[in-house]
Amino acid sequence: MSHESTLNHIHSTINQKLADVESRIERVKTAKKEIEKEHETGIVEIRQILHPHLNSHWTGTSPMILMTNGMKLIHQCTTS
Repeated sequence: MSHESTLNHIHSTINQKLADVESRIERVKTAKKEIEKEHETGIVEIRQILHPHLNSHWTGTSPMILMTNGMKLIHQCTTS
């Protein structure tokens, strides 16, 4: 192999690897965006569970938040 063909081969190999790395970076960025979207959806759902907007559909008294083993549990007290 001549020096020129060796350099061309090296250049070609580097370009192929670069394209592969850039493709992987784009896939990671896309996955990150999807994960962030799912995370935000989860946060919204958790907020809706912790602070429901029942308005006129509410039939009991205010919910009580109990602490049990360090975990918050929502307990709806109903009137007897």
